[in-house]
Amino acid sequence: MAKFELRLKLGNTAELDIPFDDEAELSGKLAGLNLESISALVQAKAGVFLTKEARQPKPGLEQVYRFTSNGLVELIKSPGNEPETVGLVLYAYHPEAASIENISTSSGVKAVSQKYLSHVSYRAYFERKGRGTYALSQKGIAWVTSKVIPGLLTPKDGT
Repeated sequence: MAKFELRLKLGNTAELDIPFDDEAELSGKLAGLNLESISALVQAKAGVFLTKEARQPKPGLEQVYRFTSNGLVELIKSPGNEPETVGLVLYAYHPEAASIENISTSSGVKAVSQKYLSHVSYRAYFERKGRGTYALSQKGIAWVTSKVIPGLLTPKDGT
């Protein structure tokens, strides 16, 4: 009998229990888990769709961005320029890193890696986390929270 059990809630009607004895065993089991295949199998056999609950925006930023059901950031309000838009998207994903594709799709900025993520002028704000993924640096977080977000939350019509 396993020492531990991880219970994953899959939608409102299903749970997946994964027994394990140690971290290495759990890691191996999770690495071999394909939730899309499991979802398709459950849907085919039981007629139940498994849905992933959309991630919530950070408190106070619900009017600035939201997450789509497939995990992309959707901006409700955008800063006035591309680098700030990229920074806001990465802030929304924070603390997780985001792929270049997701950053580009969410920000609407084409060639985002060459123009901003890898550009020497913005190197202090963006850092590469892994193969094709980026996040905000500490300086980038400070920039977005002190300059970009306040500019979006301040009423522009004087009200």
